[in-house]
Amino acid sequence: MMDLVYNTKEAAKYLGVSTRTLERWRKIGTGPYFIRMGHRIVYQLLDLKQWRLENRGLS
Repeated sequence: MMDLVYNTKEAAKYLGVSTRTLERWRKIGTGPYFIRMGHRIVYQLLDLKQWRLENRGLS
């Protein structure tokens, strides 16, 4: 069973950032894991959740 996948726009909304920010993170290697499917970029929900947990800020 494949995990739920999000495109860049959906993943950015899930993370609360702009698509440009998510694209920049992908380019410099600081964002969540992604999968390249031909010309499409997708993000697995599991990876988005894990990345969000690992990058929580402290206050």
